[in-house]
Amino acid sequence: MLNKQAAVIEDINQDARIPLDTYKVTFVKILVMVFIRISDPLDAIKAYWSTPHLATPQEIGMLKILTDTTAVAIANLQLFQKLTNQNALKDKFIAMLAHKLRNPVAPISNGVQLLKLKLGETGAVGQTVLMMQHQIKHLSKLSDELLDVSSITYEKILLNLENINSFLCIKKS
Repeated sequence: MLNKQAAVIEDINQDARIPLDTYKVTFVKILVMVFIRISDPLDAIKAYWSTPHLATPQEIGMLKILTDTTAVAIANLQLFQKLTNQNALKDKFIAMLAHKLRNPVAPISNGVQLLKLKLGETGAVGQTVLMMQHQIKHLSKLSDELLDVSSITYEKILLNLENINSFLCIKKS
């Protein structure tokens, strides 16, 4: 590991690096060990022989291919776990945002309704009140859609997908 290369042990009984008690009960006499991630080793893939054998460059090369593939698989798994965690945080944020957006919509909507009753729908102020009412409906719809996304994500709403005359139809259940 210190030399950042494969370890070829031609006789485990003659190599001080080998814990003989571990191998005493096995058939192993010769071993080749190639480390997974040479720069920051995790473990190793090993090949064992019970009879005298000089590991060929092809055998060592095959072990290197296996360790490189294993290192890539481990890196991919770690990246997948990180992305899964980040996705869960995003889902929690969307759920929280939907609830936080929804809370102020009702009192603002009530205030705009009172302005509409007091000022009517005509003139510049009346038009402004109508525009505010329209934007409140839009904001309410957006927060409802975010809540739907959150409900689907946490499987509180299940989607049944069906083809209807070549169109995809999504139904909440």
